[in-house]
Amino acid sequence: MQSAEDLERDFIFGLGRGFSNMSNVGRWMMSLSVAELATVSDSVYILTAGAYPIQAATMNYCGGLNGNYSVPDLALPVQLAVVDDGMTYLRGDALSHWYSNDLVDNLPTKKSKMADMQTLGYNPARMQADLRMTTGLPIQNTTKTQNFAVPFYRVYSKSYCTGYVPLATLGHGTCNLTVQFVQGSNTVVMTKSFSVPSSTHHLGLMFRRSIYSTIGAVLKYVAILIAMAGFLASRRTVQWHERSPDKVESVTEKLMDMVVPKYFPRLSYAIRFDLFCYNSDLFVLLFVVSNVLDMNQAIQYIREVNAYNALSPQLNMTIQLFSLSTRLLWLNVGLVKTAKMALHLMSSATYSGHSRVMCWLNFSSVMTLYLSAILLFFVADYIEYNNISRWDITNSFESLNGCFIDYFQSFYFRGAPAIGIGLALNVAGVLAVDHLVLIKFWRNLAKNSLGRQVIFNG
Repeated sequence: MQSAEDLERDFIFGLGRGFSNMSNVGRWMMSLSVAELATVSDSVYILTAGAYPIQAATMNYCGGLNGNYSVPDLALPVQLAVVDDGMTYLRGDALSHWYSNDLVDNLPTKKSKMADMQTLGYNPARMQADLRMTTGLPIQNTTKTQNFAVPFYRVYSKSYCTGYVPLATLGHGTCNLTVQFVQGSNTVVMTKSFSVPSSTHHLGLMFRRSIYSTIGAVLKYVAILIAMAGFLASRRTVQWHERSPDKVESVTEKLMDMVVPKYFPRLSYAIRFDLFCYNSDLFVLLFVVSNVLDMNQAIQYIREVNAYNALSPQLNMTIQLFSLSTRLLWLNVGLVKTAKMALHLMSSATYSGHSRVMCWLNFSSVMTLYLSAILLFFVADYIEYNNISRWDITNSFESLNGCFIDYFQSFYFRGAPAIGIGLALNVAGVLAVDHLVLIKFWRNLAKNSLGRQVIFNG
């Protein structure tokens, strides 16, 4: 299969809802997604994203199949399909929703076109192409209403910048279809289509491998190796080496002796491995950079899965979403260290202990740091709230040819400032609670010289 248009050999597309009715970019997006799905390639990988029982009317993934289909022959089961494309417009973010009325004032109407959207302050943020296909329907040559429960497949391609390689959401479920056959025109009219209640909808995501994710993975391994070597070396205390004048030590023996001393090792247990990692500037820097490099795909996965999991919660996917959200925990640590460095450079204090602010930039324990990750679980909901002022325009309503999406105004990137401010407020709030609730602990710690080193140098 070379492109999505090859599907027209096996599927009958709805009238006015075929590939010839799509915009140029929408057709390219769907052709690329279908071709990548049909090709075994090292540059493309598919991730399972859970199975969700159909529990509510809002989980109707078959609704778009309604319409008319021209069926010349009923001798064999008929496979039906539709494909549509559109543009998503967004306005404002979490901050503007808070201090303005952009969620209720100057909203578009059903007749609003792209020029009207720009006038109202909306910007194009995403382009999508949606392909839905059924398995064979044994439609009979009769005018009576016919009902079928058949499996269907969905390929939902989304692009966040003009010419940007799309993300594809893959779905599989079961549809209840009600059709009538018009004998005079050989037309199948689908009057009802909805997902079968209590059936299972399977979700998958197709990503392209990028150089950034590869670099991010390499940096993680480097950080872990540095942390392990540094921690093992830090546990060394005073040692005595019994050397022989008749024997020359090799370089390998010297390196092994640095990590695993052969003579009189006296290991230090003053600091745990997790504390060593969180206090290592190099380790935190490498981990923060590695997370930022592949954050794009992680955020996309979290948002797409959360959209389904919110309607039909599954414990395993909820745990997985929380685990992915805790990646931002390293950004919390990075923010604290960045604040310390900035304060050190800009403050007039001659030493850290002389600063009234520096003492607040520390956690009392690793547990307090982990508590700052609780709010990170709501990152997906925060993204949805950022993009809640939304309007879609389909190519069937107005031609999308010639449209342009600026990456800096796209679905995810546009909310980066609001998300960054949210992360900073989260860290500041946890630090404030930590120091106010445990004020007696911090005061007692500051009375000791070693404690002051922990406060100002940790």
